Amino acid sequence: MLEKVLEYIEKEKMINMGDKIVVAVSGGADSVCLFEILCEIKEKYNLKLFVVHVHHGIRGKDADEDYSFVEKLCKNKGVKFFGFKYDVPALAKKEALSEEEEGRIVRYKAFREVKDKEKADKIAVAHNANDLAETVLLSMARGSSVKGLGGIRPVRDDIIRPILCLKREEIESYLKNKSIKYCTDITNSDSKYTRNKIRLNVLPELEKVNNQAVSHLVRLAGELSDLESYLEEKTGEAMEESLARIDDDLYIDIDSLSRLNKVIKSRLVIDALEMVCGKRKDLSAKHVESILKLAKSESGKNIKLPYNMTARNEYGKIIISNKKESIKKSDEIVLDDKFFEEILKEEIRKSIELENAHFSFECKDCAEGEFHEKLYTKEFDYDKMKFGFEIRNRKDGDYINLKGGRKKLKDYFIDMKIPREERDKILLLAKGSQVIWIVGYRINEEYKITKQTKTTLKVEYSGGQNGR
Repeated sequence: MLEKVLEYIEKEKMINMGDKIVVAVSGGADSVCLFEILCEIKEKYNLKLFVVHVHHGIRGKDADEDYSFVEKLCKNKGVKFFGFKYDVPALAKKEALSEEEEGRIVRYKAFREVKDKEKADKIAVAHNANDLAETVLLSMARGSSVKGLGGIRPVRDDIIRPILCLKREEIESYLKNKSIKYCTDITNSDSKYTRNKIRLNVLPELEKVNNQAVSHLVRLAGELSDLESYLEEKTGEAMEESLARIDDDLYIDIDSLSRLNKVIKSRLVIDALEMVCGKRKDLSAKHVESILKLAKSESGKNIKLPYNMTARNEYGKIIISNKKESIKKSDEIVLDDKFFEEILKEEIRKSIELENAHFSFECKDCAEGEFHEKLYTKEFDYDKMKFGFEIRNRKDGDYINLKGGRKKLKDYFIDMKIPREERDKILLLAKGSQVIWIVGYRINEEYKITKQTKTTLKVEYSGGQNGR
């Protein structure tokens, strides 16, 4: 079984040589198995282990005994022990959460406290294959998305799950064969806890239908996790083409949205809403449907959304706003010759921070290949740009040179059906009254790359501290 776990660790790239790992040990079979296996491979990877045990203040004397058991286990193995005690029932009541939710919060709080204190690299937790199967079933029952059905991942940021490949019976067999003792948590048989209902009642019945039910659910979770990664990538590509961030408002191009696959379309909308309000909780399919319905309605119509958000249909765009956020006009920034010469001479990437925006600049020889232009990433002829320009909002007399000739910026905004109240928020790269780039829209024809261009200047915009 050790070989199976080692193979899994290598496959998922969980552990590096010399890692410092915080190990979550409750005293139950799963966490004791995890601890023992990490101790067995400690020398192979030159690991340094730290054990964290959390007393939830729920099971009285039994919880006290678990605490002592884990402390003694660590002493025998020569591993540093960190014990934490919380009154989870009281905290759950105060925060209006279930004891399950509050318990998870305090556990991870303890894990991260020790990780920071010891400057550790990873946090190892003892989820197994049965836990993954239970999570898939629970997510299905709660109406989860594909992302939720992907279940528990073997690696998520700094969290690793080395025994996720093992079934519960494999864990118990391992401990029995090695005569390793562990604690039994009586709350695991209490069906008042939601997960226990799945563990005690649902999964056993499925295993009667097919004794490989757990393995099949684990495989399904893996496939759905891979599918989720693919959908994330495709949604990201669609967002680059369909979204524009201007200050704190988000613009969705309705034509681009209408051409998307139904699945990508829904994901893009929910991601866009999260970008504006900073939260995903309480955003649901009904809010996606309301946005998609709005996209088909007449211009000028608006709807209300959670977290003080509103969305309106304006001239072929859905504009999502958060009424709580105040929009501030950007300060004017002047970039001179020296700024560009430093970028070219020192071959560096330079950035400019404004109140609600971030710009980065980078030069390359045309022979090095093309940049991939996107909505907020453009390239220009460096020799035409290097004589300096400004980053600012619009002014009277501004114009831009397009294929059809010179056009007043005001007329361009009218042609593009950009609402009057939004025009002062749009950032410009300008040289005097000549606009080089209307950020999020067109660039000036005079500054485009030609066959004579020797050096290109890449300019990338992102809105505010959180990106576009």
